[in-house]
Amino acid sequence: MKKNIKVGLYFQSLSRKGGGAEKNIIWLSNELQKNNFDVHLFSWDKKNSKSFYQISKKIKWHKMYDNNLRMNKFQRFMIAFETIRKYKISILIGFVMSGDGTIFFASKLNLLKIICAERNEPSMYDILYSPFRKKINLLQMLLSDAIVVQQNIFKKSYPTNLQKKLVRIPNPVFEEKIIYSIKSNRKKIILFVGRLEKRQKRPMLLLKEFNRIKYKIPDWSLYFVGDGEERRIMDEYIFKNSLISKVKIFDSRKNIFDFYKVANIFVTTSLWEGFPNSLAEAMKNRLPCIGSAESIGVKSLLSNNCGWLVNDCKGNKIGNAILKCINNEVETSKKVINAANKVKKYDPTTIYKSWEKLIASFH
Repeated sequence: MKKNIKVGLYFQSLSRKGGGAEKNIIWLSNELQKNNFDVHLFSWDKKNSKSFYQISKKIKWHKMYDNNLRMNKFQRFMIAFETIRKYKISILIGFVMSGDGTIFFASKLNLLKIICAERNEPSMYDILYSPFRKKINLLQMLLSDAIVVQQNIFKKSYPTNLQKKLVRIPNPVFEEKIIYSIKSNRKKIILFVGRLEKRQKRPMLLLKEFNRIKYKIPDWSLYFVGDGEERRIMDEYIFKNSLISKVKIFDSRKNIFDFYKVANIFVTTSLWEGFPNSLAEAMKNRLPCIGSAESIGVKSLLSNNCGWLVNDCKGNKIGNAILKCINNEVETSKKVINAANKVKKYDPTTIYKSWEKLIASFH
């Protein structure tokens, strides 16, 4: 395969702290560059923005937001159109691009091959969008050349006229070498990793449940790693309920493996997920995991005895699952082994090859 292909990758912003989409688009960009593709990143970041994750110096990052303008959709379209044409991009991989018609049609009019990389499970469209908005997004995807979904179970949720375009490529799951047999490395810590916001990630549900069961597990702590608008509300709740010595909130960071090394339980309360990176990484790093069955993405990873699934995170079931996980060491150990084996197939090298194969299919 000829490797000097000009490939563009788009996401609305690469400067946000700690997002899974940002992490994976930059990982893919860096891997493509290492393999001699001519890689360009496109986003609506301001000119002085810096990426949270490291971008190779050999990659051109086009920050298309004009600091001097209050840009309307036509201005955005023209900037995207001219930038894509100037650098003669031939393929555009758009992460969550169905929500941005300007970049989509700028690519289409430049005769690019378009790969829509869906980052969420399809239920998101029903939760966040009106029926009309959902229909528009799906119609837009009809004009793409391929649609990447992260789990096979998602395919059935897309219309019949999109089925031939669907390709499954999950996120890579990374692992840091840890001496797993030394249990003394683990502390009595429950870990949550993700944005601190209430619509999707819902960290307050876990915080309130921990407060409910704290007297049953007096020597346990709860760690949150992330940033978001819920941080202030969570800080106030921690103070009012005398949890300062028990609950800690850490800012987002590029490397969270130090938390995987010392924590004893991982919990996610997401209402929906495409491919929950932090959950998969926790599974690969031998952490017992608890997640919401409300999310198809979470459920598909933790099913088949790979973790504790909670049907309704708004009840007492999160806390009850935590207690079961702590008090049933034999069952928990079995789930940990099953989970670690399940995510072996998401090796970064294997995932990269899937992306390269898809790109090659258009050349």
